[in-house]
Amino acid sequence: MNKTFTATMLCLAAASVYAEPANLENQKYFDSREMGISLGQAKINSTAAQQAGVGQDIQFANFYLQGQKDSVLVAAGIGFINFDDKDSISQRVERNGSVSTETSSASGLSLNLEGGFRYNVSIINLDMLAGIEYFKASRKIENCTDCSEEDIEIDSGLYFKPRISAEFTPKFGMDLSYSVYTSSDLENSLALSATFSY
Repeated sequence: MNKTFTATMLCLAAASVYAEPANLENQKYFDSREMGISLGQAKINSTAAQQAGVGQDIQFANFYLQGQKDSVLVAAGIGFINFDDKDSISQRVERNGSVSTETSSASGLSLNLEGGFRYNVSIINLDMLAGIEYFKASRKIENCTDCSEEDIEIDSGLYFKPRISAEFTPKFGMDLSYSVYTSSDLENSLALSATFSY
């Protein structure tokens, strides 16, 4: 799947869901809305990790917005991803008259769009979601405009995500999710999130 097309569609879909929030609230488009902050770790399959020159484990932080209508959920998110750079590059860098050798790091951004269903039992929510994710990552030396930069090709794609959450107050909750990827360089991911209703 063309990555540029995928990213564009994710952005358009997210914009259509969350555009003009005041109007959506007035129309009661969603029964409830929340924002979430997730921290987690994902695993790349060994072949893709070796080809990209990174370790198999990825750390990520993600921010997302989610709406619920009856038992239906829809969400869009953006995140920061960090790789273990196995094929790092080193360059001599001059800053303010001082010359030093600096080493690259591997990181990037992610976009995702997902939807699914929620089953509620008291303060516990059981969710089953499916989504699509896009990665844009590179290997570079930070804060250096003239240094070399290499794209890191990791295909994320489609995933299924079961999730369990608890609502501790009407405005605050936490959830734990596990994602399994299909036809992707990623194998799975585990994330813990704090959520805030608004």
